Amino acid sequence: MTTTMQKSAQPTTAVVRSARVEKLGELDAFFESRKNDLAKALGTMLSPERVLRMWMTMLARPPARTGSASLWECTKVSLFDSLMGCAQLGLEPDPTMAIAYFVPFRNSKAGTIECKLMVGYRGLMQIAERDGDVMFYPPKTIYSKDEWLPPAETPDNPAPTVLHRPYQGEDRDVPIAYLSHAVRQFCGHLMHTYWSMTTTQINKVRARSKAANDGPWVTDYEAMAWKTVIRGHTKFVKQTALMSQAIRHDEDFIDVDALPSRPEQRVALTERLKPIVEPQQLPDDAAADGPVSDGEMVETA
Repeated sequence: MTTTMQKSAQPTTAVVRSARVEKLGELDAFFESRKNDLAKALGTMLSPERVLRMWMTMLARPPARTGSASLWECTKVSLFDSLMGCAQLGLEPDPTMAIAYFVPFRNSKAGTIECKLMVGYRGLMQIAERDGDVMFYPPKTIYSKDEWLPPAETPDNPAPTVLHRPYQGEDRDVPIAYLSHAVRQFCGHLMHTYWSMTTTQINKVRARSKAANDGPWVTDYEAMAWKTVIRGHTKFVKQTALMSQAIRHDEDFIDVDALPSRPEQRVALTERLKPIVEPQQLPDDAAADGPVSDGEMVETA
């Protein structure tokens, strides 16, 4: 008898679906009424109509994990703030491409569910390339069977590089590290910088996250590991105002204090400032003949 009453107290699938459709209709009208504000934040980078279509499609999706809150259950204000934050960064609200994630948090004090924005690794790459002079290459996963020598650990190498040769077999075994590689122009030369983090270090960062057991840390672990290693790398490259704004959205997901700052990694970044080919030295009496050539860069393997 009790079991029957408990089952009847649970909302049916039809009731839940009806509630979702009703809430999505309210949200659609709410965001449509604020399309002008969204357009101002987007500027000329993106179309507000396209962004809203992507946004509403994402809100309609069921949660990735059973028991997790759905985005459509979040408060309107938190959803709008997250969307505006994404728009101000010039990013599309697309978690499937690891550009931006939207994670629902339960606010036990207010008794509500609130949405928070987290920029994905591709979002950070887009911001860096568009807003500054730094370009991030796609990050890499290092497996235990790969040939791998981390930055600054190459013997007798004045300009440290990274040795990584992926294992050519089908089974590369388990991931052991993640690698970030960035490049920028410096005094007429290309400056390559590297940053790596082990799986243990990535998991320590995850453990200190408020969403360690939910959201993209569960559904997209590798993408989050790549984002974390890029996030650590940004501590040692030039940051623009837009990149700093994107990083501030990470406070609930990535603890800055948990990111490693190993001295040997910093050496790799500073030593790489040296040009691979030194500029040609002209005699003193030739200085007035014209500017000194910066020389040519030689690509390294």
